[in-house]
Amino acid sequence: PKGAQFYNQGWVLDIGDSEKKAKRKLARYGGLGFVDSKQAFYGVNASGVLELSLPLDEPSAADVVIVCGVNENRGENECKIERDVAFAIGGTPVAPELINFGSASYLGKPICCELAIPSTPFTGTNRKGISLQMSVKSTKVTTK
Repeated sequence: PKGAQFYNQGWVLDIGDSEKKAKRKLARYGGLGFVDSKQAFYGVNASGVLELSLPLDEPSAADVVIVCGVNENRGENECKIERDVAFAIGGTPVAPELINFGSASYLGKPICCELAIPSTPFTGTNRKGISLQMSVKSTKVTTK
């Protein structure tokens, strides 16, 4: 991901280092086919709150929201979504529940969690949908 100065101004939409390296290696061979380029929002404690609008028109549209971290191996100090990230839906704090099955893990580590949508996530405004807010609560999470 980008340099640390970007993260102090907010969350950064980027692709991971391993994918960037793979693209550079394969570029001289014309790419050799499809390289999976998954974009992700990267943040640190100083990045503040990332707010996303989920297009749900009514409370019965869904029970949970699934959020996944990046599938990169960054060692023991990497961000652990259930420990290091705070979530709120419609302004109500929600606790992440790890999803423990095959496709929701990488290198044997769970990387996805589900967030239960509170019974009253919709605000009194005229806009449709609900908001998902997330912030990095740990000061130990870094860009490397």
